Amino acid sequence: MAENTLDKNEEQRQKGRKSIFFKDKKKKWLLIGLLAVAIIAIGYYIYSHYRTYTSYKVVEEIQKEEKVEASYDMFNGKTVQYSKDGISLLDSEGKSIWTKTYSMQSPSVVSNENYLVCADLKGNSIYSFDREGKSQTYTMPYPISDVEVSDQGVIAVVLEDEKKNYIQLYDKEGTKIVDSNVSIDQSGYPLDIALSQDAMNLVVSYITIDGVEAKNTIAFYNFGSVGQNANSNKYVGGFYYTDTVFPKVEFIDNTTVCAYGDNQAILYQVKNKPSKTETKIPFDTQIRSVFSNNQYIGVITKNEEQPEKGKYIVNVYNTKGNSVFHKIIDQDYQKVKFNGDEIILVGEYECTILRLQGKEKFYSRFDTGITDVIFIGKRNQYLVVGNKSLQRIKLK
Repeated sequence: MAENTLDKNEEQRQKGRKSIFFKDKKKKWLLIGLLAVAIIAIGYYIYSHYRTYTSYKVVEEIQKEEKVEASYDMFNGKTVQYSKDGISLLDSEGKSIWTKTYSMQSPSVVSNENYLVCADLKGNSIYSFDREGKSQTYTMPYPISDVEVSDQGVIAVVLEDEKKNYIQLYDKEGTKIVDSNVSIDQSGYPLDIALSQDAMNLVVSYITIDGVEAKNTIAFYNFGSVGQNANSNKYVGGFYYTDTVFPKVEFIDNTTVCAYGDNQAILYQVKNKPSKTETKIPFDTQIRSVFSNNQYIGVITKNEEQPEKGKYIVNVYNTKGNSVFHKIIDQDYQKVKFNGDEIILVGEYECTILRLQGKEKFYSRFDTGITDVIFIGKRNQYLVVGNKSLQRIKLK
């Protein structure tokens, strides 16, 4: 009996060891399988996010009406088509979501995530649209020189008169909430304006001519309690330059302003008032183009030192003024812009798309002339605006 009992115990121990062995073996293969899946997933991510595309397929083509000379932009992930006769928001297939007709001589659009504004430069009409297409019409008393819109739908507009310029703010219902007039003789001519996302701060680039010397002022205005305590014009600070003209200013985010000059870009931090210091990004050669999103600024300069390697240098910086990358390119281009973490350069017959790390994502020449390439919200799909047609393409 004792021997039988020992044999049974030994048999049970062997079965237990086999069971543990098989369990350990299953765990081992399970871990190997999970590791393999993870490696494949990481590999696919790296491949899809860093590969270079050299061709595309046309998903859909829409012929343009010969009489319509339209321009295109983006709003809320969709395509905006606008001309002298009206404006439309198009879906990813090029079909109209809403349309507004008007008569403008020089339509220009600005937008953010919530509002789209179309203004007739040198005219008197402004149309504002929210994400659902609800519109508000504004009629200005003087010709429009510049316009901006905040995330809340507040519109800032510069109006021109013979001896004065007017800076006015309107809420999304069309009510005037700020009215400031600026003497050209005293303050100068406004080259550009920028409105913060919360509509509390405004920046204006003024130029004045004193004899043969040009002076550029970057002026800051606040529409909150700080500005109310300052003076009637809400002016809270400014910077003066005699060595550079700044034709463009913009808010990169709600508290960071960038002024673009001919040979430098300057960053300011603004919290009700501008900080006393500025961050300068100088360039040895003249700036050719600028572009930005809410995290980075881009500047393209001529490559005069090593033109044999490429005609231009693409420079990208963060909001602290630190360099993200520099890349030499050889493509002639008429338009450059950010699309998320991509940079799109559009030439007469070619397009280059760069990733934020400076790696090339896509390059192609097109058989017919193009005027724009727009990301349409679907992975690797873009709208190519040609002279005679619109093509929805997918990179491959």
